Amino acid sequence: MGIDIDGIRSDAMRFEEDAQGAAERGDLKTEAEKFNAAADLLRTAGDYDGSARDYKLAGHAQQMEGDYEGAAESYEKAGDDASKTNHKWSSSDAQRDYKAAARDHGDAGSSAAFRGGYLEAAKHFRQSEADYTKAGRPDLAKRAGHFANMMEALEAGKDGMDAGKAAGKYDHKKAADLYTQAQADFTKAANIARDLGDTEDAEIYSKKADDAGKKATKEETLEKQEYGLPPHKNPKNRL
Repeated sequence: MGIDIDGIRSDAMRFEEDAQGAAERGDLKTEAEKFNAAADLLRTAGDYDGSARDYKLAGHAQQMEGDYEGAAESYEKAGDDASKTNHKWSSSDAQRDYKAAARDHGDAGSSAAFRGGYLEAAKHFRQSEADYTKAGRPDLAKRAGHFANMMEALEAGKDGMDAGKAAGKYDHKKAADLYTQAQADFTKAANIARDLGDTEDAEIYSKKADDAGKKATKEETLEKQEYGLPPHKNPKNRL
């Protein structure tokens, strides 16, 4: 038994009407959910014109609500489906949708970075890079990639500091090595920030690098001091 195309479109239309009603009430969350539901149905029916339109409307509602991650996903689906249509302008439509998705991933990445979620931020900036590439904007893709690299370096630096602190309780040499690597990671982040023209953040990351370097030096000093202690006083020999 084949797909009931007419039934699917009828159901999609009801979702669209619900979405429009939600829009009139100012209920952005419901508006986005209903437009996405309609788009999913139309995609199943192979109506990519309709699904691309509804995914885009859902993305717009999510943008207005401040749900940038959700908006990015909706615009990516709109771009995917717009590229499947046979219109002569389908390519440019898809590129506009991918560009919107890239911007939303960038906003989501910035928000995550502000909260200290560097890995989450890196994920969004990396996806922004991919979407800008699909949008035919290699210049913006390259910039988004730099932001992703910076977030990954910050996450590595943060992890190195935590690991160095833990290692310092039993192995000063290992702690020094971890702090030294953290220093390198923060320095990398600072250099990227500087290249991106963000001198304020570059200064912050440079201070983090300096702090890691000082801790590494302290651990190296403690390691040297332990060599001069008798065995029964050396912390490494304590159970």
